[in-house]
Amino acid sequence: MTNKTGKSPIKMRSTWIISMLACGIFLLIMIKNYAVSVDSIMQNFVYILAGLIAIFIPTSLIGWAVSKIRGRRK
Repeated sequence: MTNKTGKSPIKMRSTWIISMLACGIFLLIMIKNYAVSVDSIMQNFVYILAGLIAIFIPTSLIGWAVSKIRGRRK
């Protein structure tokens, strides 16, 4: 079975796994070679996550309000 892009799910899954492994290897290299602490990486991750949440929640609320005003429902 293929999806809209014409790629099989197995090929897409393997691409995702390879990209996650590459990110993990990059983080390990960064920690070992540049002496970046894991605490620093986790702190930056929490800041990014908080920023994304701070953007996502107001945007979704605005979208919900606009859809209610226009009367669109699923």
